[in-house]
Amino acid sequence: MHVHDFDAATFLALRLINTWDPYEADPPELITDPQALRAFLRRYRFGHSAVVTEDDARRVRQYRDRLRRVFEAGSARTKARRLNGVLRIAATTPQSLPLVNGRWDVAYEIDDETPLPEKLGIYCALGLAHALRRYGDARLKICDADPCIGAFIDESKNLVRRHCSRTCANRLNAAAFRARQRRSIPTKAAPGSRPRADGSAS
Repeated sequence: MHVHDFDAATFLALRLINTWDPYEADPPELITDPQALRAFLRRYRFGHSAVVTEDDARRVRQYRDRLRRVFEAGSARTKARRLNGVLRIAATTPQSLPLVNGRWDVAYEIDDETPLPEKLGIYCALGLAHALRRYGDARLKICDADPCIGAFIDESKNLVRRHCSRTCANRLNAAAFRARQRRSIPTKAAPGSRPRADGSAS
């Protein structure tokens, strides 16, 4: 398998990480079995011709959880250690790649005999490695709109994005607005109470 489109690998890494979704999915696990894994592979056009097994689905979930922990890490050093642990699960061969405009790039070759879970895991790990090099570790974030835990990459100019999607941002803003409205409603005086000179009820 030839890996040179690292933006595509980053995109798939985010989609894989977010297959654990306690906010929008019930149950939160989206890769429940081989059929669900096959559907995920078809949807994102990750080629795999062999039979997908229960063990494949289990190991893909394990690699997904390890990739999520890269986002959850509190320091750049911890992110690097966790990501490198996934990058070591299968051998990759770096190769020079000539481009049509006369420039050169580096691609990676994953052996075609590599089992599906390891192939998918290392492909997504290469995507995250590219994202870290391109954006820096501070831009790998988890959605701030509880209970959503969607992983995303903050591409905002000033590193201010806090939510994985506009839906979550709108939901949190609406909740904050309702809370402000509740605080602004004056408390009604109890029946029979007399107003004080300062306007409060006695």
